Amino acid sequence: MHARVILFPLVASRFHASIIPYHRILYPDLHRIFAMGFSLQDEDPMRAFSFQTLLSDPKYAIFDFAPGETHTLSTEEDRLVAGHLTDTLMVAFLDKINFEYHQPSSNKQILADLKAWTDENMIPLCGGDARKIKAVTKAMHVSAILPDYFFPHATHRARLLIAMATTAGISLDDFVGDAEHSRFASFASDLMMGKPISDGWLGMYTKMMREYISYFSEEDPRPGALGGESLVKFLSSTALEDQFSRPDTLPPHLCPTTDPHGCCPEGFPYWHRYQSGASGAYVPPLFHSVPFDYWVTSVPHLVRYTNFSNDLLSFQKEMLSGGELDMNYMSLQILARRQARVPSRFGSPGSAWTYRDALCEVMDETYQTVYDLDRAFVEFPK
Repeated sequence: MHARVILFPLVASRFHASIIPYHRILYPDLHRIFAMGFSLQDEDPMRAFSFQTLLSDPKYAIFDFAPGETHTLSTEEDRLVAGHLTDTLMVAFLDKINFEYHQPSSNKQILADLKAWTDENMIPLCGGDARKIKAVTKAMHVSAILPDYFFPHATHRARLLIAMATTAGISLDDFVGDAEHSRFASFASDLMMGKPISDGWLGMYTKMMREYISYFSEEDPRPGALGGESLVKFLSSTALEDQFSRPDTLPPHLCPTTDPHGCCPEGFPYWHRYQSGASGAYVPPLFHSVPFDYWVTSVPHLVRYTNFSNDLLSFQKEMLSGGELDMNYMSLQILARRQARVPSRFGSPGSAWTYRDALCEVMDETYQTVYDLDRAFVEFPK
């Protein structure tokens, strides 16, 4: 049975939910990718498909590099080849999970209401800085598309709140080095200690977050708390992301300049990814009218799916830009695997982990996550 990509919007009353698989991923380059004509039917049908088999092709050795090493994609030609291969991998992955693409609709009311909120709460904080105003405006337009695309059966208020959270999150994530950025690390502790947070960008973010929690806690406080916790962790994690932006500022257990010591505990890269993804905030709008106990067991899978699908679709932008490598989940996982002396699936025996291994692992885990979610929300109701 083919797995299905599901970001299941719900058709629900207070006492009953009819769950509809939603076969969509937001990927604006799909038309360009499918125009390449790639199909898994081009592979030998007698050979069992696996992502490891696909990535074992020698041409994918172009991804055999790691953070802190000399970048193998040193020329524009190399980056073009790597970009094409990344597209091919994404087509293979989307085919494997039985992906279907649908053009997102445009909701003028969401955009109008979001613009009104942004003009009142965010634009004044830019202080006339054209760069910030441009970034906020761009984030607003992107955020206005997402609610109707992923949450078409949610209420208007729920969709507007997730658009507000997305606009604020994207904007603050882009303001690394800003004068207020130093306050982000203490945001969670200040909030828990009851310190006043009413001014500036943090004041805006706190107000937005409380509106979100209030709405999604109307029938049951647990969904609102789930999303609110994710929003708090996201903002606090930006300080860690800034610290981890270079290999020489990583925690000592991960430092790529030391010989592999075998003493790096597993799990840190994903824990950090969970903190920084804000994915938990996108779960309650999917299930707002569905009892919490019905979907809570799938929250870890929903968060993992959201994080990993984003990592796969942003790989080309973050890894193949030709600039300094981003220290994202895949980068941290490579360093952790290397220090733990986990051998590569590719290359000669004993080879160290590279981005080829990280891509393979993330595709394997995302596929398994989709399959598990299918069983929870498609097979189980039967």
